[in-house]
Amino acid sequence: MLYTRTIAFLVLTLSLFSCSCSTDKQAKKAHLPSVNDTIIQTPAIKLSGLVYYFAPDLDSTTCEVSAQYDCISSHVLFINDKEFVEIGYCETTTAYFKGTYLIEENQVLLTYDSLSVDKEYHPEEWDKEYGLKDGVETDSIAKPDTSGTVRPEYVITATTNQTQDEQGILTRFACKNIILFKRDDGSKHTNISYGAPDGQEKIGKYIKDLKAEGIWQKLAMK
Repeated sequence: MLYTRTIAFLVLTLSLFSCSCSTDKQAKKAHLPSVNDTIIQTPAIKLSGLVYYFAPDLDSTTCEVSAQYDCISSHVLFINDKEFVEIGYCETTTAYFKGTYLIEENQVLLTYDSLSVDKEYHPEEWDKEYGLKDGVETDSIAKPDTSGTVRPEYVITATTNQTQDEQGILTRFACKNIILFKRDDGSKHTNISYGAPDGQEKIGKYIKDLKAEGIWQKLAMK
């Protein structure tokens, strides 16, 4: 089940974010959204230490992004001048990816490492939280386990993806003087998402949590 969910999430993530190696230069220079149709030329992009939240819906009034469905949003942590960690969210699984990034004028090229980590929550735990039994609504919450066996809330597993050098392209644009990114690799099969600065948490908090759960170590981050 874990392997199947991991593959499913990877398919969704890569269909949303990855680019084909055959993508030509014209595709990479995808047209920017109507919020502001002028590519920013200056100043140079500086991402080290920043966190961006990516989702498919962009509110041009508030310049905020949001996701209405499962498995279509993520946080990208720009750890330093070349490394990033991406956190993708599904209801029962959180996926963690790492890679390197390269800034070229007004675009950022993300190259994903083959190593990823999944944190899968036990279905039983979700049933208890939402008052379900085998995924079906019930009037009574599941009774606590009296067997003396304590199940962990989630299981963390590292996976090596056989497909290497998956890439994504971020193109910078402005929304009311806020620097946002459009994520579109030019393929007709690729959905578009937008990235906005995360004003909720600093990158240090994300890294601290990753280390506390052992995910940082499983990603072989230094």
